[in-house]
Amino acid sequence: MTGVVAASERSLPNRHGAQEPERKGVDMISELPLDILREIFSRLHPTAVLRLAQTCKPFRKYLMNRTLARASVWIPALELVEDLPPCPEDISEPQYTYLMFYSRCDECRSIDTEKVVHIYLTHQMLCLDCIPKHFATIGNIPNVTDEKIGILVTEWTVPSISILEAEPVYHKESAKKLVEEYKALPPDDVDAVGDLQSRWEEWKESCVEHDRLCRSFLDHSIQAYRCLKEKRKKEIIKRMSELGFSQECETFFTDLEDMSRDQRARWKELDLTFDCLWSRRIDTDKLTDCEWKELDGIVIPYMEGERAYQSEQHRKEMMVHRMHTWFKPAFLRFIFSSPTNAGIATPGEFALTPEWRKALLSKPTEEDFSADDIAEAEAQMPASWEKIRRWKTEQLMNIVRKSKTYEGQDVREDVILLASTIFRCSECQERYTYATAIIHRCNYDAKKLGVHCSEKGVVFEESSGSRTLTCRAATGPERWIFKFFEHYRTQSDVWDLDGKVTFDDEAHEHVVHMLDVLGRGRSTLATDIEREQPYVQLLCPCYEEEASHQDKPREDVGASRRAMKWTDAVNRARPHSAGETPHPWYAKLDDEDQTSAAKFERERHQSIHMPPLWSFKMGYYESSSRESYLRALKRNRMEHPEGADATKAYVDSLPSFTKPCKIGSCVVALPSLSAEGGETAAEMQ
Repeated sequence: MTGVVAASERSLPNRHGAQEPERKGVDMISELPLDILREIFSRLHPTAVLRLAQTCKPFRKYLMNRTLARASVWIPALELVEDLPPCPEDISEPQYTYLMFYSRCDECRSIDTEKVVHIYLTHQMLCLDCIPKHFATIGNIPNVTDEKIGILVTEWTVPSISILEAEPVYHKESAKKLVEEYKALPPDDVDAVGDLQSRWEEWKESCVEHDRLCRSFLDHSIQAYRCLKEKRKKEIIKRMSELGFSQECETFFTDLEDMSRDQRARWKELDLTFDCLWSRRIDTDKLTDCEWKELDGIVIPYMEGERAYQSEQHRKEMMVHRMHTWFKPAFLRFIFSSPTNAGIATPGEFALTPEWRKALLSKPTEEDFSADDIAEAEAQMPASWEKIRRWKTEQLMNIVRKSKTYEGQDVREDVILLASTIFRCSECQERYTYATAIIHRCNYDAKKLGVHCSEKGVVFEESSGSRTLTCRAATGPERWIFKFFEHYRTQSDVWDLDGKVTFDDEAHEHVVHMLDVLGRGRSTLATDIEREQPYVQLLCPCYEEEASHQDKPREDVGASRRAMKWTDAVNRARPHSAGETPHPWYAKLDDEDQTSAAKFERERHQSIHMPPLWSFKMGYYESSSRESYLRALKRNRMEHPEGADATKAYVDSLPSFTKPCKIGSCVVALPSLSAEGGETAAEMQ
C-alpha cells in the first residue's frame, strides 16, 4: 500500500531479522496517497477506524501507532461524535473507543452484556466475575494498615464503586500507588501529606467528572439509538409487508409483553442480530437498498418461522374449542353419573388416554366435529378410568413391596386395600390409606402435561398384550391437546408420585394394634373402617409426647383418659424405640365413652369428600362447606347436565368427614374412671 506502507512498514525486519519485501497492493485504496487516506480515515466513526485496523497488518501498524495516527486520524474521528467527552490522557484513543462503544471484559474477554460493567472512573470494562481482581473492600486492600492511609483511600482519593448494592469496593491499583507514594514521604511531613492529598483529590475529581460525562453520553446515545432503531423497524415492516408477510409482522413486531415465550425468544435473537449488524450505531433512520440486501436474508426466515408458529397456534386454538365443546361436557357427564365416593381420574388424565386422543385427533382441526366423533371415547370412559386406576395401583404396590413390613413378600392388590396399609406423603406428612392416596392432591402435578414448564408432556399408551398403561412423550399434534390445559392449569394435574409417597411401617404397626383392640381381623379393609370412623382410647406414651410438643395444648389434653378418631390417631402416632417396655397402645371405648366421642365428633368442623369434578387443585376448598364447594363449581363453570338443582343435589349427597388436625383439637377427654372407683389409666397399663 503506497501511502500506509511508506509510513508504517517500509523495510521492516521480520522476527528472524531478515528484511521483508514491500507488499504490493492490488486494490484501488492501496494506490491512494497517505494524505488522502488520512483524510478518509479522520472522517470515519471511531468504531469504523477500529475495524479498519483489524483488516490488514499495514492498516493496523499505522492506525494503532499513536505517533503517526493520533493527531491526524483518531482525534478528528472522536471529535465528529456529538457530545462525546474528550479522551483522557492516561489511555489511548483506540482503548477509549473500545470503552465507549463496545462491551467486552478487559480481563477475560467476555462479551456477555448483562455481566460486563463499564467503569468509567478507571477506564475499564470488567465482568462481575473479574471485578474482584481489580477492586476490593478496604479491609482486603494490601498494605492499607495505617489509619491515615485508610482515610485517604476511603474518603478522599481512590475511586470506588458499588456492585449489586453491596459494600463499596476500591480500585486496588490506585490504592497501591497511593500507599507507595505515601510511604515515600518524609516522616511526619504534614505539608507533603497535604500536597499528596490535594493532588489525588484533584485527580479523583477529574475522574468523577469524566464518569458523569460518559454516563450522560451513554444515556443519550442509547435513547437516540432506540429511536432510530424503531424507525428502522418500521421500514423493515413496510418492506416485509410488500413481500406478503403483513400478518406475521403484526404478531412478531409487537410489545414483548404481548408475545408468547417462543416468540419472545425468537424476537430477542433477531433484535440481537440487529444490534450486532448496526453495532448499536445508526447514522440515519432510512433503510438503504444496500442495507436491505444484507437484512433480507436474515429477516425472511424469521417471518417464515412466525408464519409456521401462527399456523400451529391456530390449530391449537381449534383444539381448545373442540375440547371445550365436546370433551369437557362428556367428562362432567361421566363424573356426575358416577358414585359420589368413587375415585375419578382428572380431566388431564382422561385427555391423555388412547381413546380420547384418537377421538380428538380423528379429524383435522379445521373440519367440523360432532357428537358421533366422541361417542366411542365417551362410552369407554368407565373402562379408561379402570385402566388409569390399575396404573396408579401398580405404582402404590411397588412402594409397598419395597417396605420393611412386606419386604420379600408377594404383594397383590388385596394388600393395599387393607386398613393397615398406610402411606405417608413426604410433602404434607399426612398419613392415609389407598383410597385417599388415589385422590391426594400432593400426588398430582401439571408437569406431565407440559403446562407452564420446560417439559414437553406425556400421554398414556396401552401396553401391547396387556390392559395396563404406560407413559411416553407426546409428539406432534398430540401436544395440541395440552394447549387446552394451559388455560386451565388447575385442571391439568396428572398422577405423578416422583418420590412423594412412602409406605409407613410405624403407622402400619399402630393400625394393627388398633384393629386388635377393636376386635377386627387384620384382613379388615380400609373402606370398612373408614365407613365407621371409630374412636379409640389412647394409652400409648407416644401421644403424651405428641401433646408435649404443642405450643398451647387444651386443658382436656392432659386428662387421665383421652380418645381420638382412628384416622387422627394414625396421623399423630410417633415411632417407638427398640428397647421400649411393652405396654397397651389402645383401648376400646365402652358405650358411655362412645357417646362422648360421638358428641365430640358432631361438634367438630365437617368437610366434604369432593370428587375431582374438574381439578384436584380444588383441594383448596377441601375444608370448606357445601356452599363453598357449590361456589367453586360455579366459578369453574361446572354444572350437572340436568341443571343447577341437580348440581346441588349431587353436592348434598357427598359424604362428610373431619380432616386430621392438631392434637389439641382432635382429642376428646373421657370421664376419669378413678372418680367412680374404677381403674385409672395408669393401672390399665
